[in-house]
Amino acid sequence: AHLGPVKNHAMLLRAMQKVVASDQRARLYLAGDGPLREPLQDMAVELGIGEHVVFLGYRDDVPALMRDCDIVCLTSKAEGFGMVLIEAGAARKPCIVTDITGPREVVVDGVTGFVVPPDDDEALAERILQLSRDADLRRRMGEAARERVEKHYTLERQVALVDRVYREVLGR
Repeated sequence: AHLGPVKNHAMLLRAMQKVVASDQRARLYLAGDGPLREPLQDMAVELGIGEHVVFLGYRDDVPALMRDCDIVCLTSKAEGFGMVLIEAGAARKPCIVTDITGPREVVVDGVTGFVVPPDDDEALAERILQLSRDADLRRRMGEAARERVEKHYTLERQVALVDRVYREVLGR
């Protein structure tokens, strides 16, 4: 992700502080770069979780990274769609997202992951801990996410939807 204000990584770091207080094994991997990288690295150290947060920088192997993680979080304050959520679902990973347009349309709360209020790092931490402690729940949500992606977000389906919109607009 772009490490900028709209992605709200500060919320994720505050939640991670609570997660680490409960589970010292927890690790947060942030793939991406941007103007807030240094301030976020400083914040992680100030929160006492510097050794639990890994800033990976720009990566072009996100699908491979997802295979190695347990949970995907998207804490944006605004998001057009969140393609990373489709990638996560395809990788059978449950997602925790903020309740904003776009992500809340991809993630079905309690089914494919969880939707939490924006800027509520406490709720985010609770959901991360819930998923980290329950491998069966992660597996079930990951499978449900994969099924949702296969049903609603295939290339063929997206092309058909765009085609239908064009035909409706051009028919007017």
